Amino acid sequence: WCNPCKYAKPIIFDYVKLLKENNLNFKFIMIDADEGRDVSSCMKVRGFPTLQFYHGSELHETCLGAGEEDLKAFFNASYHKML
Repeated sequence: WCNPCKYAKPIIFDYVKLLKENNLNFKFIMIDADEGRDVSSCMKVRGFPTLQFYHGSELHETCLGAGEEDLKAFFNASYHKML
């Protein structure tokens, strides 16, 4: 894992835990870009880490990078779309 991904991982897991505690029905999938290059390419990943929120088959939110404010904004926007 690259350094930005290592930095973001515990922050991301904290947000996922909060979403689960709110009994939201969602799936969280992590893909190692080195092992899943075909998936990363299909999902049009251009940097790391990349987070994507889908509702059904439609992409609603994307976060590129490990900045805490960007991650917070991504999870807040995704949360409101899950309600």
